Amino acid sequence: MKLAIGGIYHETHTFPHKKTSLDDFKREMYAGEDIIKFYQNTKTSPGGFIDEALRNGDIIYPTFYAAATPSGMVLQDAFEKMSGELLDRIKEITPGIDGFLLAQHGAMVTEDMEDPEGYLIAEIKKILSGKPLVVTTDFHANISRKMVLNSDCIIGYDTYPHIDIYERAIDAYAIIRKIIKEKISIKKAFLPAPLIAAPQAIGTSISPMKEAIDLAHKYEEKQEILNITIAGGFAYSDIKRTGMSVIVTFMGGSEDARHIIREIADGIWNTRDSLEVSNTPIDIAVDDALNSRQYPVVLADVADNIGGGTPGDGTELLRRLIEKKADGTVIVISDKTSVSKCFKRGIGEDIELDIGGKTDDLHGKPVGVSGYIKLLSDGSFHNIGKNMTGLENSMGKTALLVSGGIKIVLTERPTPPNDPAMLLSIGIDIAKEKILVVKGAIAWKTGLKISPAKIIYVDTPGLCSADLYSFDFKNLRYPIYPFNKDSMKIDLNDLIEIL
Repeated sequence: MKLAIGGIYHETHTFPHKKTSLDDFKREMYAGEDIIKFYQNTKTSPGGFIDEALRNGDIIYPTFYAAATPSGMVLQDAFEKMSGELLDRIKEITPGIDGFLLAQHGAMVTEDMEDPEGYLIAEIKKILSGKPLVVTTDFHANISRKMVLNSDCIIGYDTYPHIDIYERAIDAYAIIRKIIKEKISIKKAFLPAPLIAAPQAIGTSISPMKEAIDLAHKYEEKQEILNITIAGGFAYSDIKRTGMSVIVTFMGGSEDARHIIREIADGIWNTRDSLEVSNTPIDIAVDDALNSRQYPVVLADVADNIGGGTPGDGTELLRRLIEKKADGTVIVISDKTSVSKCFKRGIGEDIELDIGGKTDDLHGKPVGVSGYIKLLSDGSFHNIGKNMTGLENSMGKTALLVSGGIKIVLTERPTPPNDPAMLLSIGIDIAKEKILVVKGAIAWKTGLKISPAKIIYVDTPGLCSADLYSFDFKNLRYPIYPFNKDSMKIDLNDLIEIL
């Protein structure tokens, strides 16, 4: 069997002013055999495709793959250059392949396109001329009808934090193999639920998502059910397709699929009030951490969630921790300017810096800090945790600044705190610290080798606030929860479509 692989992967936050450029993708942009060299033996989607092909003795044709850290809208020119290269490479090899495996996030938005991934899937399907196209997506995908209609199967991650990326790629491989070898006929049931929720509310180890995923796994044991994907959606995208969705990919009659998709969606819909969350005010959170008798305590800077597209330079927690002289604290701040100054000064030198708050006026103002430079690093590491294990990663140039008893890690690049190697690479062992500030909602949990004694979700200012009412949404579908909850009269049956 001969399969081609590729993709363009980005989670787009539509509210930041800064756009995502081609340069932002170039740190993880590969073509041809370089895709195999970079991703083989990594717990990633491309890695899963490649490893499974080798296990089955199949031939893989790598085309083009690019990914960027979550951030603002993708520049149209950047998307057109990347999609153009991907499509051109697919056209070159299509006569000699049996199908295509596409890895994408599912929540990309460009300057001119609300659904660039739907466009890409449709264009690939045209080129394939009837050959199967199976797609993997992130748990936070905003799935569109166009994406479902033009793919043979969409397989989303079942976990948040995402620790099953590799396994879902293997599932995708098994399904495309079944389509090709057994020539099966596939249908999809699709339900786009009129519901958005902050990432903090939809971890898959807590209700209602845990029960929904468990139910999906139960029904996937049925022979005629090929896959059930529950997409939690990405709330910080002001477009019509934003929201949760459920897809059932099946063989045979549609009534059973309708029943399954409705039962899963009902379980979430009927408990939707639990998806509205509120966090602890900054002063109370810091006092609670300092008064804890057990450590380490995690202060989750939810609104500066780098994995959701924020700049990672929020300062309000840093400011309070310095004021409280919170010895034993570790905090990471993305600040290219401060990193440059540290490198010019050198290890062991004292320095005064205005840290953070440089990207916008939404995450706090710069904080004046005096300290000494304990360490300078190139910031590179390989993931050792459960999220994308083995993947080469980098914070960019990194400086460890010590101010009193507070360790401030300054990085060139906003880097999601999702792997233990990130801090271990610069000599920080969280088990020996009292307080750790993480810039994330849920995914940071894969970044710790130990379980924290206490987790406090902090109500900081920023572009990933759990308070969805603080955003000026203008383009969401109507009606949608929670904004129209008092007037919503929805029959989920009316939203189910068989494609």
